[in-house]
Amino acid sequence: MQLTRETAMCPAASTDGVAYVAAGRNGNEIRAVSFDGIQPKTIVPRADAEPIATTRDGEWLAFDVNRLLWKIRRDGSGRKQLTTFPAFSAAWSPSGERIAFFYENGGHRRLGVMPAAGGALTWSIPYASEHRDSTVRWTPDGTALLVNDQPNDTANIWKIPFDGPPQRLTSLAERALFIFDVWPDGKSVVASRGHLTRDAILITGFH
Repeated sequence: MQLTRETAMCPAASTDGVAYVAAGRNGNEIRAVSFDGIQPKTIVPRADAEPIATTRDGEWLAFDVNRLLWKIRRDGSGRKQLTTFPAFSAAWSPSGERIAFFYENGGHRRLGVMPAAGGALTWSIPYASEHRDSTVRWTPDGTALLVNDQPNDTANIWKIPFDGPPQRLTSLAERALFIFDVWPDGKSVVASRGHLTRDAILITGFH
């Protein structure tokens, strides 16, 4: 069943519908549509074309505006800025009480966690990888984060406990793991994998 008539970027599904980024008259907008395909509703009139995070019940969204992290209810109320520094690839904890994300500090990437209500970071570590499609998710029990890259490895899913060293969970090779998501029970994963090439090509013969 087709849910939208416009190009939908960065879709994020919840139990009652999908939030996504779409091109509006004044820039990118965040819109939501139910699974019955009823007319989409604009929630945020101006936002970055970056991944959206939703709570499990779909009530809250986390999104970026000018590279800063914000949150808002699905009905458009409760909008609040969460960071004063660039942050991206946010993920709500299973309980909806915390948010994990990558962020930049002094030109260096870090992985951190903060209360969903806002405030100071409660956990943070350096994150050396520069994978363009870095993704972060939570384990079902909320005791660790899952990421798709570590130094010299962009092909596997890694577990980052809050009180221990990283643990590789998969044994994949050759292809980069771009984006992934985890079933709520933590037993299954859906992922996008492929090869990323950057070749310089010389084209001549123009007149």
